[in-house]
Amino acid sequence: MMPLDKKRKLKLFISLICKGCQNNILVFIKTHNGINPLVEKLQVIGI
Repeated sequence: MMPLDKKRKLKLFISLICKGCQNNILVFIKTHNGINPLVEKLQVIGI
């Protein structure tokens, strides 16, 4: 578990995906509204 401040979460998440760790990532999101911005940001960068 890696608690991070909000500003660093997306950067770490993208870094882990790009390093091939996508099978070992578990993301907790409080609400459906919280996932939409994450999905949009990932789509913009092509993930």
